[in-house]
Amino acid sequence: ALGVRQRRREPAREALARAEAKAKAMHKSEEVTGVAVSLNEELLKLGFEGGSTIIIINRETGDTEQWTGFSEDKSIKSCYVPFFKHPYHAALLDSWKKGENFLVSTIKGDEKRSLDEHYFTTGYKVFPESDKKWMREMDSVTFSHAFMKYGAIHWGPGHLTEEQLRILQRFSKVFEQS
Repeated sequence: ALGVRQRRREPAREALARAEAKAKAMHKSEEVTGVAVSLNEELLKLGFEGGSTIIIINRETGDTEQWTGFSEDKSIKSCYVPFFKHPYHAALLDSWKKGENFLVSTIKGDEKRSLDEHYFTTGYKVFPESDKKWMREMDSVTFSHAFMKYGAIHWGPGHLTEEQLRILQRFSKVFEQS
């Protein structure tokens, strides 16, 4: 059984090493998009389904700066998303401030529609219409966050296993050290 677990961890270790090299080579904030795209690719290779975002949170305001790795347009820089009164944003900020490791949120119905509206009229307004279309068409999303000192690595829109959450946490620590 130990050999099986070690073989399963090896691809994650290799993916972490590649992500860490990419993050350490970053010298300017404009390069975070490339790291986000690389992070997304590595997680997809590990069997994750969906897409990732690097989120930096302003401790005082709750505003976020987000770099996505999943958009059809890989040249999008960062997306500034101001805090707004919404259960998801409140839980994200509260969990991060408390120093929690993870937050998993399922959002549906009017809560999801109001979140979509906020994102698509603020930072995500620059997203290609094709991305906005598939995001709006989803009735429900589950967002998983692995927190770090500066914010979180986000994955969505589907559920992650416990093992995938641990891998996401390891990736967030790699980014934190860069």
